[in-house]
Amino acid sequence: MALRELEASVRWQKLAELIRGGRVPQALWLLASEGLAERAAEDYARRVLCLEGTNCGRCPSCRCWDGSTHPDWIVQQDAAKAMTIDECRQGALALGLAPVAAPYRLLTVWRADELLPPAANSLLKITEEPPPRGRLCFVSSTPNLSDTLHSRAWMLSLQGQDVSEPAEPPSSDAQWAEWLVQSAAKAAEEWQRETAGWAAWCQARGDLRRASVLSQISQTARNAHLSSSQWADLLVLIMREDYPCEYVFDDLRQASIFRPSRRGR
Repeated sequence: MALRELEASVRWQKLAELIRGGRVPQALWLLASEGLAERAAEDYARRVLCLEGTNCGRCPSCRCWDGSTHPDWIVQQDAAKAMTIDECRQGALALGLAPVAAPYRLLTVWRADELLPPAANSLLKITEEPPPRGRLCFVSSTPNLSDTLHSRAWMLSLQGQDVSEPAEPPSSDAQWAEWLVQSAAKAAEEWQRETAGWAAWCQARGDLRRASVLSQISQTARNAHLSSSQWADLLVLIMREDYPCEYVFDDLRQASIFRPSRRGR
């Protein structure tokens, strides 16, 4: 996907709008094919580090770019291999420094799905509580991000087609009751489409916390073996009961709801 195609992506445009409005995710999980991942990660960095949030090319921060390097972009030069635990620790320390010219410092982790467990665990604390002016971006080409990072980052998938239109979830008691009746016999594909639509609706309203969890659930829906009642309970917890989103995937894993998909398991 060329740059013009990336900018034509509905999902990418929504992310760009959030950055332009000053709503930069604390931790972004960028899921894209290998051919697109580096281009998307750099474009994201240019937007996040721009004082206008647009990659304007004119502000003092944009003028600090030297090719593909910027004093506030913390990134390993070799994007072909995963970071070691020492590199992760050094990156976390660098993220805590004050920005040189940009509104934030940004740590980009290539091949985040290939991080060894000790390396992934070393980034857990800073992912949960990044510095006030620090942001993270995990880049992967598969959905196999470490469990320690999986539920703590907002996922943006550039894989597949941009077909998910925002769909407003139920709001009143009567609407929820009707939805539960209609959801009694949905197939996995239907749950995937509905969850993706709700994620798009939340994202459009700036609710990145719910949008992230719903997007991740939508991505794994085809591999799940949930009953319709379990799907309904899960979405009610997230959308109506305001269940803490960071606990959702922990509960799913403990209940063995999702089939193992991580390499090495």
